[in-house]
Amino acid sequence: MKCPSCNNENRIEAMFCRSCGTSLVMSTQINVDNTSINENMIETEIILESPLEEINEFKEASDIIPPSLQNTTALTTEKNLCRLCGSLISLGMKFCYKCGKKQLVSINTPNDKVDVKKDVGNISKKMPVQKVLLVVIPVILIVLTLIIFVPTSSGNNFSFAKDSISFFPDDDKIYISGSNNSGFTIEGSSSQIQVSIDRKKAAVLTDNNGVSGGTLWLVTTSNAKRIADDVFDFQISASGNGVIYLTDYNNRNNTATLYLYNTSSNKASRITDDAVYFSGYNLFGICISPDGKSVGYISDYDIYSNEFIGYIKVDGKATERLGNNSYAMALSDSGKIIYYVKMSDNGRGASLHSRRGRTENRLVPDMPSHDLGIYLNRDYSEIIFSVDNKTYISRNGGEREILTSNHINGLFINPETKVMVSGNVTIYEIRTFKNTIINSNNRLEYINSRFETERISGINFNETRQMFLSQDGKTLFFLTDGILSRIDPSKLNAERTFISRSVSSFIASNDGKTIYYVDYNEDLWRVRGNGNPSKVANFVSSRHLAIFNNNAFFIIDYNSRSGGDLHFSNNGRSSKKIAGDVMNVWSSPTGVFYLTRDSEYYRSNGNSNFSLLNN
Repeated sequence: MKCPSCNNENRIEAMFCRSCGTSLVMSTQINVDNTSINENMIETEIILESPLEEINEFKEASDIIPPSLQNTTALTTEKNLCRLCGSLISLGMKFCYKCGKKQLVSINTPNDKVDVKKDVGNISKKMPVQKVLLVVIPVILIVLTLIIFVPTSSGNNFSFAKDSISFFPDDDKIYISGSNNSGFTIEGSSSQIQVSIDRKKAAVLTDNNGVSGGTLWLVTTSNAKRIADDVFDFQISASGNGVIYLTDYNNRNNTATLYLYNTSSNKASRITDDAVYFSGYNLFGICISPDGKSVGYISDYDIYSNEFIGYIKVDGKATERLGNNSYAMALSDSGKIIYYVKMSDNGRGASLHSRRGRTENRLVPDMPSHDLGIYLNRDYSEIIFSVDNKTYISRNGGEREILTSNHINGLFINPETKVMVSGNVTIYEIRTFKNTIINSNNRLEYINSRFETERISGINFNETRQMFLSQDGKTLFFLTDGILSRIDPSKLNAERTFISRSVSSFIASNDGKTIYYVDYNEDLWRVRGNGNPSKVANFVSSRHLAIFNNNAFFIIDYNSRSGGDLHFSNNGRSSKKIAGDVMNVWSSPTGVFYLTRDSEYYRSNGNSNFSLLNN
């Protein structure tokens, strides 16, 4: 979707332009491009700086990184949350795509100049020239970040959770809204936030000035506990049961002390004093297993020969040597499956491998320095990757199998289960890739139970304005040229069902049984199942819709300066006014939020009763 103001390309579900903040047509679907992580889609709210000692020995990072490295997308890979609405913000995003709030810091690519505004002043990200790993590495780094889920019945491919944490960072504090509580705050400026898959736990780094580090916190739905001070970087595990973090960073030899923190016992164990760490490159070569018990890292780095050694530590056992010039890219629970990158002898190439027990398989013989999409399922037992315009799958650490003769841009799934992760790696909280949908060269393909792909007919991806997939994967809504339709993607050559024409935008319930849409006349309609449309309200903004438990929240008489009136409709019944001067409204897994013209944000549990959060 192109912005009408600046012509910047945005995701299909964006409500605001990520470059200029102009309001766009809202969409509630997950866009498959959302899961194709590239240099245009990785943004962050804050980065780490290096001390500015010995200025004459420093150059801009873009001046000393080899060209092939500069083109990789994982050089700066942190994902953070919007300071207002808590949505995932990736590197390069100047404005939140969901609420439109301007972000503190925006970085477009590793080649761009870095400008960090902090209390300590403006510090440009620098690196000592002799201390950078000068090899052409297709850097692939996994950082598990915000993943949102909602309740569902058991037995589905997807898993969901009831509890949720939402963050609303301010200048000197962070407002936190847990599930069904009034919320609490953390004092300090937000530097980085990562949330576990079930959103019951999070790790938050505050007041990180890049010189002495910051304070790392463990956040639950009810409180916050301090983990450690002087922390430079961290990563929470998918389960939230473990957090790895780095202290005592030495910028002269690029090493730091690596710790593993157990969130259940609130105890930290030291893994090594010699973990290789490049400030600004985040956790290159460092990863944590989903259960938070196993860690991979690199050490013994020789700045003259550019050689290093990769290690893994599984379930608290003795450290195991992974190999020379090799590093773990992803590590499953108990080290059952290890995906690792091995550098060539001349340091000018790399290959991707899988290892299960004593069996090893080379998945990608010659890794490209960019455009290598990698997708993992819940327990890392399945990996999908695209290379040389073909897409392969490896199951249980086995040899690769051809999936489709096209490059894919990710999976198309229910929006509440979308996952955005760092670098070229995307992790989906699904049991298996069977019975899922992929975006292959701008066309949708269905992966059947035999891991064969079948094209979904009747949908032109380039002409489709919005799409939405139900939780069970059996109802796909799509809006093309004002015509709203639905189809069952699991059925080969299924015919589409017409819903309405002259439609501007729509929202749908996660079960796919209720849909609200706004037509060209700004009328809001509701359709339940196969029933006929019923009118709900007039003069509704097509850009400002939210749905929760089949209830609709929408803004009437909206204008960009003063907002509009927020209304609520219970299952399509007559609307009720909630508040005026509302600039935006959106939903989360456990509630609905809205933003006023006075920058106040409110939350409800999905009904019409809202409470102020930032009081």
